[in-house]
Amino acid sequence: MPPSGRSASAVISPVVIVLQFTSGAFFVYTELPTWTQRVAELFPLKWMAQGMRSVFLPESFEAREVSGSWQGGATALVLATWTLMGLISCLRTLRWRRRDDRLRQALSPVATRSVRGAHGKRRSSTLG
Repeated sequence: MPPSGRSASAVISPVVIVLQFTSGAFFVYTELPTWTQRVAELFPLKWMAQGMRSVFLPESFEAREVSGSWQGGATALVLATWTLMGLISCLRTLRWRRRDDRLRQALSPVATRSVRGAHGKRRSSTLG
């Protein structure tokens, strides 16, 4: 995992570029070596590219696919599985905090003071 949001693109970009080359996004998928096709089948980008081809290309191109068909059911199943795995991964690893929680942590006791509001109630505000 990248240590910060700023370094994420440097870590993720090379992976995405390699996947683009192996998925059939830049090259004809059937002309890639068999081992490359098998590796690409493990990742969702190959299936997204195949789904896009099935939508935008004429039906005569279906015979040019490796399996001889668009594999619409397999495409939907693989993409749904990746979506579910991503959702579970996010829920288990990311910590969501409310905006005001972060604000409270950023404010130190020195920077806050107690003041009286318009109705005489005590409230906290920042200096400066």
